[in-house]
Amino acid sequence: MINDFVLHDLPPRLNDRVDLNILLSHAASIDASDVFLMSGYPIKASRHSKFINLSTPNRSISESEVINILKDFYGINAQAKLGDGSPIDTSHDFICPNTQERLRFRVNASSCQRDGRQGYTVTFRSIPTTPPLPLNVPEEIINTCKGSVQGLILVVGATGNGKSTLLASILRDILEENDANQNLITLESPIEFVYDEVRMPSSFVTQMEVGRHIKDFPSGVRNTLRMAPKSILVGESRDYETISSAVEASVTGHTVYSTVHANSVSETIMRMVSVYPQELQGQALEDILSALKMIVAQRLLPKVGGGRVALREYLVFDNNIKDEIRNTKDIVGTINNIVKRNKTSMYDSAMSLYNSNLIEESSLNIVKSNYE
Repeated sequence: MINDFVLHDLPPRLNDRVDLNILLSHAASIDASDVFLMSGYPIKASRHSKFINLSTPNRSISESEVINILKDFYGINAQAKLGDGSPIDTSHDFICPNTQERLRFRVNASSCQRDGRQGYTVTFRSIPTTPPLPLNVPEEIINTCKGSVQGLILVVGATGNGKSTLLASILRDILEENDANQNLITLESPIEFVYDEVRMPSSFVTQMEVGRHIKDFPSGVRNTLRMAPKSILVGESRDYETISSAVEASVTGHTVYSTVHANSVSETIMRMVSVYPQELQGQALEDILSALKMIVAQRLLPKVGGGRVALREYLVFDNNIKDEIRNTKDIVGTINNIVKRNKTSMYDSAMSLYNSNLIEESSLNIVKSNYE
């Protein structure tokens, strides 16, 4: 049965950003987190981790409609860029015509094969204009960030699990302090949260986007070091050049924040080492360990009553812990044992959420099965 509450009355043809903005405004009004424009399919959205139709099943979006939308808000070279096999990563923001609220979306457009022919998929992910304040984040995580004068702080997890949101909320909390004295520079692809409306009594922020203001993350980090930063946000660390430049910056008097695609604290270090050339991996482990200040792994679980809640494990890397890791051949197992010993594992977090009636027992059991 079709729920009329979530359906959007589409025009006969989507032509430009005006039509797009009306559609995205509707998605925001029903609390949808992602909107998907896929040639040959109805418009779909993700709402509280469930997929719904925003258009009736018999109203599919054509290839030309998708291209028209992209050309209008990205540029006339959108189709050529996708045709070359290059995805489009950008952001889109506008003033909602009904509420006069500023809405922001992270946008990814990719070409694909659909029904035996060329097709396109465009994903719009809603992001708050201003970073939220930290919600139920352990004090040790926040205090470690606030007390850091140099080092590498990583938030890890799968796509869509709130890594960028957690980092932005902590940075906002720091920037709002009266005596923070932060020169924060962010390097992102694309820029997600903006800090225009954050009260910063003693700090300031410079935000740069890959492909628009800087060529890539590594060159962006090198340029940033000439701007006298205290803290640097590197949106994502996934390749050797980016990781090595972030590590270098973090041991030269800067706090570097970044995200990594890894599922746990123990997996993160070896995931980072693995992207180094083979002949450099032995030294890479020592360099990364020396730089590390903290790793936080985050995962979102269904929340009792609707929505999602964050599950977190973390480890603060002091000298004793670094030495313990250096003196073992089983790095993953040793880190897992340290996290369990410190009562900061995913299971400990899940148990706390369960005891607070925030997650179901079934969710707790899924987490528990991964730690037995």
